[in-house]
Amino acid sequence: MDKEQNRKLTISLLGKEHVISVSRDVVRALGKPDYIRILKNPLLHTLALQACDEKELLSFKVPERLFEKGNSAHFRIYSYSFVGEIISEYHLDYGSRCTFVGNYLEEHNAVVFPLMSEEEK
Repeated sequence: MDKEQNRKLTISLLGKEHVISVSRDVVRALGKPDYIRILKNPLLHTLALQACDEKELLSFKVPERLFEKGNSAHFRIYSYSFVGEIISEYHLDYGSRCTFVGNYLEEHNAVVFPLMSEEEK
């Protein structure tokens, strides 16, 4: 995946709505799977989204019509506790949209999102 496409690999956390909004480009990068899972690595301060089976822990169904032409479907994951935990742990603004840009890792078929800059670590 080239650098231009990497710029579109985003997720947003919306604290007031307790939502993780996943861009279509993230799902596209993962091969348009039926399910994805969220992996958290507290040591590296990252979240990763990865294609998975329905039965995996923390698996979420990708909306079936996400890529239909003319469709305005969104992929939103609702979780009061998980979103709240991330916002609290990384001292993010609860009242605003926090957007993170990810990188696709082909060897893991995952998009990884740093939650802290190198200076903050």
